[in-house]
Amino acid sequence: MMGRRFGKSVFVQTELAEAAIDGKEVGYFAPTYKYASPTYDALRAMLGPIVESSNKNEGIIRLITGGSIEVWTLENKDAGRSRKYHLIAIDEAGLVRGLKQLFDEALRATLADYQGAAWFVGTPKGRGDFHKLWLRGQDDAWPEWMSWRMGTVDNPAIPRAEIEAAREALPPDVFRQEFEGEPLDDAGNPFGSDNIRACIGELSTDPAVVYGVDVARANDYTVIIGLDANRRVCHFERYHAPSWAVVEERMRSVVQGTPALIDQTGVGSPVMEQVARFCPQAEGFTFTNQSKQQIIEALQLALHRKDIVIPDEQVLIDELLGFGYTYRGGRIYFEADGVEHDDCVCALALALHAFESIPRGETFAISPVVSKNFNVSAHGRAW
Repeated sequence: MMGRRFGKSVFVQTELAEAAIDGKEVGYFAPTYKYASPTYDALRAMLGPIVESSNKNEGIIRLITGGSIEVWTLENKDAGRSRKYHLIAIDEAGLVRGLKQLFDEALRATLADYQGAAWFVGTPKGRGDFHKLWLRGQDDAWPEWMSWRMGTVDNPAIPRAEIEAAREALPPDVFRQEFEGEPLDDAGNPFGSDNIRACIGELSTDPAVVYGVDVARANDYTVIIGLDANRRVCHFERYHAPSWAVVEERMRSVVQGTPALIDQTGVGSPVMEQVARFCPQAEGFTFTNQSKQQIIEALQLALHRKDIVIPDEQVLIDELLGFGYTYRGGRIYFEADGVEHDDCVCALALALHAFESIPRGETFAISPVVSKNFNVSAHGRAW
């Protein structure tokens, strides 16, 4: 387990190259093509003078020494099957789903002929399979295993000032995982599974005082979530629509005169313009990395404090549990991680943001008929 920029890729490439130079057959496995492609290119360049043949489409480099390197992506469920290796390396092991089962049931067999060895290398992503395999190396009951943890600070080539800047900018637990190689309990989930489950309750029957709407992209869903006066979800719907006209009509019929924040990023912009004509207290919200981080952090705080009640809707719970972050270029990016979509999370965060922007200490009496007669104040709302 290594911190960011410790030198994982260079280490793996060196181990594989040296084994292939010695005439051995080796295999490299990465979660996706995004990780596999630059490693193939680096190995091909490193070994150039002694490469006998190579084919990037097939992921094979053969050397004049008799050794070979095969590069695989684990998107291919049959990666490595029927092969035999002296050495394999699983790169970015913290990102590989089902890593333990994959190794025990498939990749381990590739080492049987030569009694070969395996490297698992990566920055941890929670206490998943990578962590479980790492623990084998700390347990005397597994004598064939060894494990190490090395932080970014252990790499003398990384300026200390850059590490300290990251320490100041990142939440402490994120810094420990990304730079010190210590896995988080929730795999980087910003909400915490216990907090999510503690906030599950009945769908409120009280009227909504605000709505949050995440507008569908090409393959996504439009999600509308309403909160009542006690921050309880009282309206939840998620749907595919055959046309933008249907999306607009559904939003108008639900939102009406109630305050709402509606995603106006990209394709949402013309939808928002149409909806605003009929929903005078609807406002647009543009997602950027910064604005998304702000509303997700507010949702994170509300869940930690148990200040919000969410319904036991499986798709919503799955999205919350599967939500995560990536750390790129010195910045945190919140996004769907363990699930395909994050529409429900974004709609919930928008609804909460709309709720928090309502002036406190005021009495609300919202109805589709009366609210249309209200004027917009200097602050964007009048009650």
